Amino acid sequence: MPLIAAQCSESTKLRFRAMAERHGVSESVLLRKMIDQVLASNEKPSDLERFTERRGGRTGQLRLRLRPKEVAAIRTLAEPAGQLAQGWVVAQLRHRLEGAIPFAREEMTGLHDALREIGTVGRNLNTIARHLLRSGQNS
Repeated sequence: MPLIAAQCSESTKLRFRAMAERHGVSESVLLRKMIDQVLASNEKPSDLERFTERRGGRTGQLRLRLRPKEVAAIRTLAEPAGQLAQGWVVAQLRHRLEGAIPFAREEMTGLHDALREIGTVGRNLNTIARHLLRSGQNS
């Protein structure tokens, strides 16, 4: 995720931290909201199109700051599924956003194996049907 950084005086930093606390958000969230508001009130639609064209087909990244307790809980949930914490979080987000079912690694392996076997059965049935049709024993 791109980073915007700025230096300021200690008093400005303290005032900004106090404002974030009053709003019940982190300093990062408050700054993002402020930037969004300023940009929304000053940008032209053509500006936005020009900048989004540059990004092309890149995938997005999202950084989260979690409490150690939350990270431990995620790792605890991810481990039985055979996933790393990051993979588990991505699967859960895709489930919420796209309706994708968050299968565990073992389940995915099982599904792939089953599909392979079903493909084999389908090919065998196809071969049998072709032989029956050629030999005229389809009645």
